[in-house]
Amino acid sequence: FDIVSEDAEKYHTYLSCYMLNKKILASNVFYLSVSHNKKNLEKYFKCLNNFFIFVNKCEKKILDINQYLNTPVRSSKFQRLN
Repeated sequence: FDIVSEDAEKYHTYLSCYMLNKKILASNVFYLSVSHNKKNLEKYFKCLNNFFIFVNKCEKKILDINQYLNTPVRSSKFQRLN
């Protein structure tokens, strides 16, 4: 999925951190595996739904995404590390 917002990169960064705190490795791309069971999927979609509720509140200016980021915002630009 893609989030159409000027804060999209911030939301994607927050999603990764939020899901990691829930012990889920996730990004804006979902890959289903035969090893996923119903319990895994229910947990993932519940957390993802909560994330979308959060984004909605941020977009309505009820919450401020900047107050919830504790890591640098991811970059969509590829750069060499060396």
